[in-house]
Amino acid sequence: MSTRICYFGTYDQDYCRNQILQRGLTLAGAEVMECHSQVWRTSDKSQLSGAREKLATALRWVGSRRDLRRRYRRMLEHDAVLVGYLGHLDTRLARSVARPKPVVLDAFLSLYETVIEDRRMMSPSGPGARLLKGVERRAYESADLILLDTQAHIDYVAEEFRIPSERFLRIFVGADDRLFCPPAPEEPDSADETGTMTVLFYGKFIPLHGVEVILHAAQLLMPEKQLRFQLVGTGQTYPEARKLAEELRLDNVDWVDWLPYEDLPRALRRAQVCLGVFAPTGKAQRVIPNKVFQALACGARVVTADSPAMRELPPMGEGLTLVPPGDPEALAQAVRELCRKPHRVEVSPGAAVFHPRALGEELLQGLSRLG
Repeated sequence: MSTRICYFGTYDQDYCRNQILQRGLTLAGAEVMECHSQVWRTSDKSQLSGAREKLATALRWVGSRRDLRRRYRRMLEHDAVLVGYLGHLDTRLARSVARPKPVVLDAFLSLYETVIEDRRMMSPSGPGARLLKGVERRAYESADLILLDTQAHIDYVAEEFRIPSERFLRIFVGADDRLFCPPAPEEPDSADETGTMTVLFYGKFIPLHGVEVILHAAQLLMPEKQLRFQLVGTGQTYPEARKLAEELRLDNVDWVDWLPYEDLPRALRRAQVCLGVFAPTGKAQRVIPNKVFQALACGARVVTADSPAMRELPPMGEGLTLVPPGDPEALAQAVRELCRKPHRVEVSPGAAVFHPRALGEELLQGLSRLG
């Protein structure tokens, strides 16, 4: 009989992390059953604005406690409960309703590190920071197994929250193979018939992205008239980025507020170079962002900052170029050199480690050690 997993909580059903884990478990032979209550109305929780919106979200979360208990009582028999991302606030509830079944928390990342250290949305010495850290610690203490995206993240969280390292399991972010895959033979091999080469970045403009590094690199590459930078998205650092672009008088940057998720693979495959993250920050050293996995899965050329997290990946051949973090000169030189090479590369055999099936198999192996 296959392993049955109850995927539990107020997680964002549309977020790629949850979709990849559910698909990976299914491909690995498990049966996934959802016990979900809708709370969040935006994928970027830091973008909640206005007292009314925050109050409405808080009220939905309070209501979700009863809703999840009711839904869980109706679930078929299962072997484990997996609290989906973002689930730090759901883990203690999962523990209370699931006992004695094992509870797995897909922490994915540290909330404290993200809100306090990376985005600096609260003072590290303030009551909000202490509350957030306490909530996160209790979530970890309530879980039998904690999933994070890199070993570098595991090392940080284990030390910061004093949680035994053996209670963690690294599960890479990965990429949805139904969307992010090599181009079909008939797909055009050139980004632009006029000879223009696109250097593509997309994201929510959070500090770890280091968009300012990208813009300074774009300034250095302005004499390369065939190159154009395309920056897709908006977010926390977007106003500062637009202001910096004006100050640098960049004429080789195109801004796109939004691109449908299903259109991203084609954009990645058509770009000459795809960009990762470049900030010289602690969190940037501990993550491998979605965009890197997605671009590598599409057979695109990727440039991103060198870090302990990136070194966890197996060799990616010509598809991956690492540069020092916070170094626009190194980024510009890498882009310049890659634009002289053929547009596409073969997807590295190493990419198999972040295929959803491989991630699902790894997670099932981790569950087996819980007994």
